[in-house]
Amino acid sequence: MTPTPIPDAPLTDTRAYALTALALLSLSCLTLAAHLHTRWAWVRRLPLLGVHVLLMGALVAAGAVLLGPGSALLPVPGHPAGWWGLPAGAVLGAVLGLLIVRVDLAITTAWRTARPAAARPAPQRMTAARPAGFAASGTRVSERRRTGLVRARNDYAPTGGDLRVRLELLVAVAVGEELVFRGLLTRLALLLPGVRLEAGALVLAAAVFACSHVFFGWVQVLAKTPLAAAACAATLLTGNVLAAVVAHVVFNVWVWRYRRSEPVARRTPARGMWGAPA
Repeated sequence: MTPTPIPDAPLTDTRAYALTALALLSLSCLTLAAHLHTRWAWVRRLPLLGVHVLLMGALVAAGAVLLGPGSALLPVPGHPAGWWGLPAGAVLGAVLGLLIVRVDLAITTAWRTARPAAARPAPQRMTAARPAGFAASGTRVSERRRTGLVRARNDYAPTGGDLRVRLELLVAVAVGEELVFRGLLTRLALLLPGVRLEAGALVLAAAVFACSHVFFGWVQVLAKTPLAAAACAATLLTGNVLAAVVAHVVFNVWVWRYRRSEPVARRTPARGMWGAPA
């Protein structure tokens, strides 16, 4: 009796799996960078933001392979503005950047006024299991080391000097985050079937971007929500990420200038572009 042939199993959609992996890695980019930074000693030679920028560059390159060379820059397929939306995006981004600075400052000022800072007890050091990510610390009680922007102490709170990084690195972070969140993730969101799924994916990307600032306090999550919403709207309006990139760069330059305006006695020594001593 001749056995009945078993039909071949259906081929998996490799591209769909690859795009899903790209979306998940893009959404968790900063967390992944934090884990890479704390797991390997050779990665710790760079600050967390440096690792974050390199990882975002790898994601943009992967997106170019999977979605096309201009997918991160022009994430809205068939947008009527085309390449002509780039100059409009540059102008719109400059205006949005200045507006976002005022909104962010208003939110943080109102938060401080409504919730005056209370004296915080000294955090207890952990001596048992070693936490991962931003909270990572050494095995010795006396050890304190820096993981990127956040000083590795178990209270999860950054110090006053945590944002004193080089301007070039802050600009690189702004460009990379917009290419990933407003470029790749917008392109991936628009591949979904139906307006509701597209809108839900865009809201999720904006929410993850805002929540990535939670290590600096919940007020920063609230303060970064207008930036995420405005950058997403500008990208959909112009068809490109230039408006979002310019707005984010303007905001980060303002942060850098604000930090430099602090008293000299509170500043950390000058460091190189990637955080190493200059």
